[in-house]
Amino acid sequence: MDLFRAVRARLDRHRQEAEWRRELEESTGPLGREGTVWGNGPGVHPEDQLAWEWLGEDPPPELEAWGDKILSERPKLPNGSILYDLDAGLDIGELSVKDPVVGDRVHAFHQGLLGAFRRATSPDEWLYAVDEPEAGYYYSYRFFPHRASETTKWYVSPVPDGDDEYFVAQDFSWGLLGLFGGFPHADWQVCAFGERLLAELAVAALPALSTTLEGDAFSQSDPEQRAIESKTSILMFTLGLNCQLARDSGLWSRDLERRYAELLRLEEDDVENERYLEVVAGLIAHVEQALAAAGVEYTPAMSALEDRQHVEPDR
Repeated sequence: MDLFRAVRARLDRHRQEAEWRRELEESTGPLGREGTVWGNGPGVHPEDQLAWEWLGEDPPPELEAWGDKILSERPKLPNGSILYDLDAGLDIGELSVKDPVVGDRVHAFHQGLLGAFRRATSPDEWLYAVDEPEAGYYYSYRFFPHRASETTKWYVSPVPDGDDEYFVAQDFSWGLLGLFGGFPHADWQVCAFGERLLAELAVAALPALSTTLEGDAFSQSDPEQRAIESKTSILMFTLGLNCQLARDSGLWSRDLERRYAELLRLEEDDVENERYLEVVAGLIAHVEQALAAAGVEYTPAMSALEDRQHVEPDR
């Protein structure tokens, strides 16, 4: 039943994911990056070029080495760091990311952190700022805190919007890691390290960083339940990809549409019985059968549970 509940929870969230992504891509999400990276590449708007400088396609190797070390040691965090529960600190709960209240809290967090960055740096000093280090360092910048204003956009934000986001001093002695651990109901954590920054954050007493956590990154939840949720998330995500692949390949039939519609209906009706799993399993089987029969390469949805790899059907 644990797997059933996890699948049910994933179904309940599935529709929200597309909307959450759309809000970000349309620059309506209050996560501090409106009108910056989303849909516009890594370039910096002329209004923000005083405070932000894109590092180009060949970022400094020392930055990549530092970021790779942070990633390789996860979930362990830098020694002497403090881990904060950002979700609790921002008190988002069930509020929409469009809610002005959420936008105000994120803006206040940005401004408070900007003050701490300024106190920790000299007027001509800059920080490295990296968006999505997990996928390389294409979105890497120099950020000059003393040149930023209240209206300067945040091309990298301490509020991770789907990927990790890092700030670090030039000598890598202190920094802040925005850590993302969930989707679309995000687990948001922030790790601050280095005496210089920790001292300034203690003085700032930012409400967003009011709740501290013990342990490594995202180690607070039950490991077994988290593993189930992770596998279920991959299963449902892969099913969605395969459904879209069937549509794109001209294989979407009335039967598949009926099964997909029933899945959505059961989700909306909030019926707690094993019919959910039956419909999910049936849709998986029939979509993958259609793809295999047509010789279309796909990823089996159940590979998330069976630890199987990508397969290419016999042609």
